[in-house]
Order: sequence, then structure tokens, then C-alpha cells
Amino acid sequence: MPQEQSWESFIPAISPSTVIDMKPFSIFVILLTSILAGCTHNDGDIGPLFGSWQLESIEVDGTVDSSYPGNVFWGFQSSIIRMAVVNEHHEHVDYWGTWKLTNNILMFDYTHSNAEMPPGTGDYRFPPSIHLPENGVVSLSVLTLKGSTLTLQYKTTDGTPIVYRLHKQF
Repeated sequence: MPQEQSWESFIPAISPSTVIDMKPFSIFVILLTSILAGCTHNDGDIGPLFGSWQLESIEVDGTVDSSYPGNVFWGFQSSIIRMAVVNEHHEHVDYWGTWKLTNNILMFDYTHSNAEMPPGTGDYRFPPSIHLPENGVVSLSVLTLKGSTLTLQYKTTDGTPIVYRLHKQF
């Protein structure tokens, strides 16, 4: 009959000198983990627009659009804009474009494409519910950009002003 071995016999003995030799390596691993986990702004700081914004309301020619349910979220990172339409089950449809902010003019470019979708269609167009042309390059005037408040204005081809009020989520 074989002899039983205690569990302690399977653990290798670690000498105090081995522990001391591992200390610089452990410090390096902890430092590297902290640095890599701390990145929140890929491609550098893009300023106050970085993050997720909820489009809370739309005003067309001074009247609040009561048909807009407040379910579009704008996410800015690097030069990419993602507009996500979220339904009551928290499922979402994403629309992708690029953006640029210059002299209080926010330009959106929704003319991109991929192998399956022609430019400005499918995932590369504005969400239909926000009263912007389905595709193209659009300029919006920045009326307010302070803290967690963003107010933009777009003028349609016939001169009708559309005001977008957004609140920063994170």
C-alpha cells in the first residue's frame, strides 16, 4: 500500500533570498499594470467633448419635438463619433461618422463606407430621428459647451433652426 503524502510536500520551498530577488520584478509588474490600466483617452486628449452624451431634446424652429424620445447617445473618441439609438430593452443601433471642432463649429462627416455599404448608408449615416440629412457633411454651431452641457444649432437648407441639447453622461 502506497504511503500518503501530505500536501505540504508538493509546495516548493522558497528561501528568503528568492523572495528578495522577486521584489524588483513584482514592483515592475504592478507599475506596468497601473500605467496600462490608466489610459482613458486613446489618441490623446480631445478636450471637453470626450465621452458619452445623451441627446435630451430637439427643438425645431423654437418648438420642442415631442416625438423625440431622448434615446440617442453621442460618443466622442479621437475623431470618431458614434450615435447610438437605444430602445426600451437597452438594445442599440450604432451610426458611425467622424467629427471635427473648429472655432465653435462642430462638423460631422457621415460619408464613410465599407465593403457592404455605399457611402453615407447603413451604419454610416445619421440616425433618422434627429432631423439631420441622412448622409453628408454637416456643420452645427456650438451655442454652449460648458461642463456637462452641450447645445448645438443646425440650420436646414430652408433656414429653419434646429437646436440640440445634450447632457454628458461620463
